[in-house]
Amino acid sequence: MFGVIVAGRFVQTNCEQVTENQFLFNILESENINHIVVFLTGQIPFPDGYGGAAEASLNPFGVMASQPVNVSQIGISVEPLQDLSQQTPATSAAVSNLEPFMDFSKKMVENLFNFASSFASKTPMNPSESYIPFSTLEKWYNNFLRKMEQDPYFWRS
Repeated sequence: MFGVIVAGRFVQTNCEQVTENQFLFNILESENINHIVVFLTGQIPFPDGYGGAAEASLNPFGVMASQPVNVSQIGISVEPLQDLSQQTPATSAAVSNLEPFMDFSKKMVENLFNFASSFASKTPMNPSESYIPFSTLEKWYNNFLRKMEQDPYFWRS
């Protein structure tokens, strides 16, 4: 009845039916996902007066998953439309993704500024201006990539 598309991957239609109205997709290598589409396949008609609610989490519906950390799950529940109207609209979920991105961007730029300014020097030709060697930017860039590979969330500490 349902399918999932993770950006850059093949369509996934293999879901586990948890209860009569609840379905579960396991999404592998979920740490690099930025877009997911959940859709109806059209093979089974959707019941009249019902709608679907999707939730992305590690344990939707209280299922205890024994998968590694890089596996997430998409839970889909089929519920009466009147029950779905009582739930939080999906538009509020998109707003929360902006704050971590803004925090990361701010920390990254502050880190670059602090690192590069520690190598600033004045030249006799123009003592009112400070200059930073290009090798300083290369060094910062390589250090930053190394830290990201070791811990993508290092900037939070």
